[in-house]
Amino acid sequence: MECSGLSFFHMAYDGAVKIPLNFFKQTEGLKALDLVGMQFPSLLESIIHLADLRMLCLKECVVDDITILGELKSLQVLNLSLSGMKELPKEMAQLTQLRLLDLRGCRELKIIPPNVLSGLSKLEEIYMSGSFVEWEKGGVVENERKNASLDELNNLPCLTTLYVHILDVQMIPKHRFVETLDRFRIFVGNYGMHDCCDNYEFSKALKLKLYTNIDLDNGMKKLLIKTEDLCLEGLEGVKNVLVELNNGKDLPNLKRLYVKNGRHVQYIKTNKIGFSELCFITLENLPQLVSFCSPDERCSTKPLLLFNKQTCHWVTNLRSLIIRGCGKLEHLLSPSLVRSLVLLQCFVIEDCNCLRDIILTEEIEEERKDVIRFPRLNSLRIVGLTNLIFFSSGNHNIEFPLFEELCCSNRVGSV
Repeated sequence: MECSGLSFFHMAYDGAVKIPLNFFKQTEGLKALDLVGMQFPSLLESIIHLADLRMLCLKECVVDDITILGELKSLQVLNLSLSGMKELPKEMAQLTQLRLLDLRGCRELKIIPPNVLSGLSKLEEIYMSGSFVEWEKGGVVENERKNASLDELNNLPCLTTLYVHILDVQMIPKHRFVETLDRFRIFVGNYGMHDCCDNYEFSKALKLKLYTNIDLDNGMKKLLIKTEDLCLEGLEGVKNVLVELNNGKDLPNLKRLYVKNGRHVQYIKTNKIGFSELCFITLENLPQLVSFCSPDERCSTKPLLLFNKQTCHWVTNLRSLIIRGCGKLEHLLSPSLVRSLVLLQCFVIEDCNCLRDIILTEEIEEERKDVIRFPRLNSLRIVGLTNLIFFSSGNHNIEFPLFEELCCSNRVGSV
């Protein structure tokens, strides 16, 4: 079959179809080749005739040997996602025109030879979620290295997108590659494969699982400032999260914050740290948490609320607030702060055993305003609050004009 004018070819394995050994000799003009779920002991040798090939997709393919890929010098996009290979060939360093490399879900991939990634000098996008984690630690002598190191990414000046899983935070380079990133999903710590393959709403996501006390270097702090979706887990020894992790600097791009399993955490931030875009907050299993913001010493006689309007001006953007397993909290909100939650749609409070009231009224002015409205709230879940006395300690009418879902259980007292 003569197909010299063919520019795109797609085939998905159905259990019967096989590609003839010399098939690609007759498709020399091919620009894009998309093979899904195929099985090869090695790639067909006739693929070397595709001198003009720009895009190659081998998604979900079972292929042991892809050495011949090094001959495709014009290749710009290479998708090997969900394929069963265990090792990338060193010949891949010859793909000097490559712009995008997709290795997502390659769970068997254990070896990327040294200097392969750094040789792909035009790479703009690297996707490795749920894939390779065997990064070589820094300081290993060159001729003793068996695997790629993250330092190689510093040799990719065009890199703008990086999805990667790193087991040890100390492996993250302190150099310039983080400065060029516009999109990233970086997971640091012992996450499972399914955690790294989750879909994320925001283009800049950073998940840190830190069960040792560690001082983040400048590279990580630059990522924090760029991050839109931030998940912090463990935080061994940390009492005031963003003061200790980011030197108290503003996080101007942060839209989602998830802090979990921090047994020493008492506060999330100081009053001076700004969140101009924050929309989603989840606080989970923080048994020592007493307030979101560390208190001003001059106001230390007042009962501590989780949020205080004087220090949390940014709450007007909140759409979701989820609080679970924060056993030391006694009061959550003031009436004036609730009136600022004009966009809140989801409100969950679970297993906070010391919580006495969700809305605490202290001042006479707040008492006089007898209506509290949650104008956008459509879902409220109150579960396992064994010491809850009041939803609101004041004489207020609570209104939920858009209410759709309510779940309450294990309550004691009047709510």
